[in-house]
Amino acid sequence: MPGRVPPHSELGNKISASIREVFSQKLSTNEGERASIAQASQAIEKQATKIAILWKDISCVDEESAQATLQEMLVGCIALHASGGNTYRIMGPTLSEAVLAALVAVGEACASLVEAVTSPNPKQREENLPQFAGVVWERCKAMEKLPKDNRAAVGRALAKTATLVKDIVREINEIDTDKDPAEGKEEDDDDEDDNGDCDSDGNPIADLDFDADFDADELRVVAAAKPLFPAVVDVTRSMVRELAEGSEPADEEELALIEKALTSAKRMMVACESLGASLYPPQDPEELQKHTAEVEEELQAAKVALASRRGAAVADASKSNALDAAAADLQALCAALGTALTLSED
Repeated sequence: MPGRVPPHSELGNKISASIREVFSQKLSTNEGERASIAQASQAIEKQATKIAILWKDISCVDEESAQATLQEMLVGCIALHASGGNTYRIMGPTLSEAVLAALVAVGEACASLVEAVTSPNPKQREENLPQFAGVVWERCKAMEKLPKDNRAAVGRALAKTATLVKDIVREINEIDTDKDPAEGKEEDDDDEDDNGDCDSDGNPIADLDFDADFDADELRVVAAAKPLFPAVVDVTRSMVRELAEGSEPADEEELALIEKALTSAKRMMVACESLGASLYPPQDPEELQKHTAEVEEELQAAKVALASRRGAAVADASKSNALDAAAADLQALCAALGTALTLSED
């Protein structure tokens, strides 16, 4: 029909490509209002609704209306990307990463919606339209949950590291340190008498059970290490609580310090993962000592960074005292593990 949108129109591809290009750009920080990012995302929501209604019956969409509507979506996406920088006075790498990830998610949803409504396949277009519009709405709503400032962004990142360490806690707690090592040996002897499973050639299949047997010394080391991991979680939580202090936005000096604390916390988490993996037999005392020392080193670095920002930023000294106490507990547990490792070598 003359004037109607051609099924293979390049319009959708051009607009969707332009949207993706917009969100591939870095954010530029400018003085602005917190509401700007919310307003821009709400405008995108409305535009997605408009597209969904307009394209519900493609026979009613002329080329001029299609171009104008999709162009409005592109303009809205440009405004949303700009608002990401305008909303915050200063953006550290953690906050910038969180904001940009949320913006890119919205941009990809908008581009996919544009591609869906301009699809040459009528059935595919009809089936995908509500779904893709819904994704745009959902991701725009998620913009409202972005961190309010750099401290909040770093706090969320710290909380994630605590969650990862909690996974290690669950895994290590599955090791029964009260078990008599001789019991495991007897079970292994029984297994050897059993032919077990064989492959097609009649050869025994290797036992892939990773629940390796611990000797008495190794179990003592695991028992000494077990409390260390929950202590790391407690320290990280104390960091999060301390970061919640401070009414004024972080300046550049404080921002550098809390980002440094986050980097050390992440390294401490990596050291915990390595320490947890090294607890399984055969244990290497030198490797365990190395990872324990890494935990202590990164703990100290995070403490120093946070202590340096306490002057004006922290109003409640109890938060700082809680972190100091949690850190002292962790250091004591690291020392206890070091003693257990020394004994295991004798």
